[in-house]
Amino acid sequence: MIRIEFASALPKGLSEKRLQKALRLIAKHERQTKGFQVGVTFITPKRMRTLNRIYRGKDKETDVLSFSQDSSELSKQAREVEKVYLGDVVVCPVFAKKEADRRGIVFEEELIRLFIHGVLHLRGYEHDSEEEEFSMFEIQEKIVEATLS
Repeated sequence: MIRIEFASALPKGLSEKRLQKALRLIAKHERQTKGFQVGVTFITPKRMRTLNRIYRGKDKETDVLSFSQDSSELSKQAREVEKVYLGDVVVCPVFAKKEADRRGIVFEEELIRLFIHGVLHLRGYEHDSEEEEFSMFEIQEKIVEATLS
């Protein structure tokens, strides 16, 4: 079973059904055989800036942060249960709205994109190099497109 735990209310215009679909598509892409779960929280720019400063040393707002479970804990959970808790994705809807307006896209699309981006980080994807960025963003955009269709 693939599941999302919501720690806050969904932003207006975002469908839980679409987030669930995105998570299923990520699982399919990753050939995930066991169930897994992620947490998602939508927070204010002020709170996002605080988290970004504390956990990344960057004193500025950002769109999405991911907090993965410790890999040794994941291994332990994977052995003990069928459902692994990957970690938490934190999204700033205000930041997403500004980006959606700037790009001329629908707000829900940008929120879904950020959620997918965060979950891909929980799955181990990074974008520290051009090659990693290309690979991660290509997967991300394919999943965004499939989620919206």
